[in-house]
Amino acid sequence: MNLSGTALSILLLIFFLLGLAFGAWLARLLIRYPFGRNPITGREALIGTTAIVTASRDGLIEAKAGSQIWRVTNMNNDELRIGDRVIVRSFDNLTLLVEKEQRV
Repeated sequence: MNLSGTALSILLLIFFLLGLAFGAWLARLLIRYPFGRNPITGREALIGTTAIVTASRDGLIEAKAGSQIWRVTNMNNDELRIGDRVIVRSFDNLTLLVEKEQRV
């Protein structure tokens, strides 16, 4: 099989583009789900992290988790005040379910 210079260049370009597309797909997969660990983005990533209560009035409690303010519900019905640290345990739609952090 004898390929001319143009045909060889086109074939190499096709292989290069296919390799680039496969590499981009593989990198995205490894970034999103690194070696079988839990997802590292979205609200699922907040589970187990600490948040700080920023507002507590009229039954509405808000806390800053990461860089965002979330509505939270206390799972243990403890009184939460501004500045209290809470641990995110779960979520219900756009509301984080939290427990007050126990200070030792």
